[in-house]
Amino acid sequence: MQDFKKGCCAADNPLNDPQLCHSIISSLPVGILLITRKFDIAFANEPANKILGGAKTAKVFFGSDQHTQNWNVVESRIRQAIDSGTSCAFDNITFASQGSVKFVHLNFSPLFQLRDGVDCLCTIEDRTDFARMEQQLANSQKLAAIGKMAAKVAHELNNPMDGVLRYMSLAIRIIESAGLEKPMEYLLNCKKALLRMVQIISELLEYSRNPAASYGQHDPELMLEDAIKANEVRLAPTKIIREYSLKGTKTGGPNLFQVFCNLIKNSAEAMPQQGGRLTISTAKHQNNAIITISDTGPGIAKENIDKIFEPFFTTKAASKGTGLGLAICKDIVERYNGTITVKNHDHGGCEFTITLPMRNQDQQ
Repeated sequence: MQDFKKGCCAADNPLNDPQLCHSIISSLPVGILLITRKFDIAFANEPANKILGGAKTAKVFFGSDQHTQNWNVVESRIRQAIDSGTSCAFDNITFASQGSVKFVHLNFSPLFQLRDGVDCLCTIEDRTDFARMEQQLANSQKLAAIGKMAAKVAHELNNPMDGVLRYMSLAIRIIESAGLEKPMEYLLNCKKALLRMVQIISELLEYSRNPAASYGQHDPELMLEDAIKANEVRLAPTKIIREYSLKGTKTGGPNLFQVFCNLIKNSAEAMPQQGGRLTISTAKHQNNAIITISDTGPGIAKENIDKIFEPFFTTKAASKGTGLGLAICKDIVERYNGTITVKNHDHGGCEFTITLPMRNQDQQ
């Protein structure tokens, strides 16, 4: 390869060909911008256009970012770098583009004046996938820590709590037969709180179980019906709409019942006391079974929807939820090589969608 700084005259330099330069810049895997002194975009290659989503100014990168300095400080820093002939970089910039949040690395560098007004080149690296992988790794580490903690908690508390609960039940029988109302009320409140503690420990134990999922030939529609029956008291004022179309398809395993129970319970609790509408539908898509559970409740706040599957995150009152239910649901579904997603409806309410691979009779 020739060295274009040595032994090659300017006339023979292929980089003097505008079409070749345009082709090189357009084919680069990173985003390239030519920026004017007013930070308008004079040129953007295809990767940059995909990231920008049609934006016409480089200021868009800083307009929605909550973690960088205000624009005046950012502009001053870029201008100082350009005037001194150096570059300046901004890492982990977040901005909204085409309805999604992207994470990018920006590098602003000075240019020889190619034409009037253009004096800055900006390279853009889309690090959205990398940032999400870092978040997933952090969540995995958090789950591993929870699993270790759950095993210790179970061994230390399960047996004594079982004994306390047993003796409390015996005391309640004696006090009830004696007709003592106040002591009875106090003990019932204690029992309710103790059962709540037992529930928390049971949910923590889900994270200390063997990671190998138990597969089998299970009909998700039958499990959905069992889950509806298990929640019939909560669902009493609710209109239930069934739209089943799997027709005996087998998928997943026995733990799906726990997933369906949790999602149906959450939907029932989210809807008003006078009743709402719960729609449960199933469908086939390619080689996957699709299960959708939708309600007419208030939905999930926009700022919470990306956190809803995180362990210990809950929007319920302290006495109502532990923040482990949906995290466990996600864990179970993923162990069956499936996915679970959530979205809000424009008209109110939210929808959980579970996608699971359908299994052949010889797969156990």
